[in-house]
Amino acid sequence: MSRKKRDSLPVMEIRKIKASQREQRKLNDIPERKVLKKLPKNRELLYPNFILGSKEYLRNAYLISAYGITLTEYTEILKSQNYCCALCGLHESRSKRSLSVDHCHKSGKIRGILCDRCNHGLGHFADNVEVMKKAIKYLVKNS
Repeated sequence: MSRKKRDSLPVMEIRKIKASQREQRKLNDIPERKVLKKLPKNRELLYPNFILGSKEYLRNAYLISAYGITLTEYTEILKSQNYCCALCGLHESRSKRSLSVDHCHKSGKIRGILCDRCNHGLGHFADNVEVMKKAIKYLVKNS
């Protein structure tokens, strides 16, 4: 709204406009929530050890909907990797976030648990082995 037009309006009208602009800003600042895929109907059977709405319950629900594994299975995989990233060996306790599930986007098969850096690195190479080999040659050549 132009300044001339705003100056010609009564004070109460300007306050209403400013309030609506603030409301619109608030609506625009709300981050979009990641919506979980459809959850199984027999939730009680899948999550018997978790309190409804607890952090573990939500993590378990996410793992089941996104990767088809339970929190217990995630923990078993992590334990088999000595609670470390499968690529760089970063221990879970040294990571700010929980380690990520690495999976094949074509088959859905879970390959392991990775730290964010390694998981994003693989993602940037789009799981293309040839490009990764070229990247290794490049690093060796220019180191």
